[in-house]
Amino acid sequence: MGIFSASKKPDDQAMWAYYADNMKGVCFELEWGKQVLDKHGLVARDVIYSDFPRLFSRATFFKNCLLQLSQENPNIDGEELRNLTLDEGFRRCWGINCASAVASIKHTDWQHEQEIRLLSAKSGAKPILAETLKRVHFVKASREDWGKCMRIIYQNYPSVEVMQWEFNHGKLSKIARPMEFKLVKI
Repeated sequence: MGIFSASKKPDDQAMWAYYADNMKGVCFELEWGKQVLDKHGLVARDVIYSDFPRLFSRATFFKNCLLQLSQENPNIDGEELRNLTLDEGFRRCWGINCASAVASIKHTDWQHEQEIRLLSAKSGAKPILAETLKRVHFVKASREDWGKCMRIIYQNYPSVEVMQWEFNHGKLSKIARPMEFKLVKI
């Protein structure tokens, strides 16, 4: 299974420290809708945070999918409902629910991350960046890394916004400044 992890907040200093090389990296702001998820066979799940042992019952997930199926088909009898549970769509629903539950639970120590996971039946890169990239956020970057990054963004994703963040610890604040590209003749 493939798992892509993301956070809901571009302005979380702890996330910048953990995952962006102590604020020297960039953060991609992505937006995806049902159409993009369906096209690429992805399932989006909010991570569940728990300090209890992870226990899963496939029967519970089966029951939930069966209840959903019966709600979607209120006028069928028990035999027809049983036949629908043998259908590929039902088995896929059951498998997705089991796998996404197992892959989407973390200990409460990580709750501040507000993590979202995109899950795929198979691991490997999916070509969805052009469809989902809306903004690139940064705090600080070296001149060399910044130039390379901005060149790639400008050439491949010209409509993407670039935002610079400033974290002020004296008067606790977070400020985002939009940046713009300007071509300069050399």
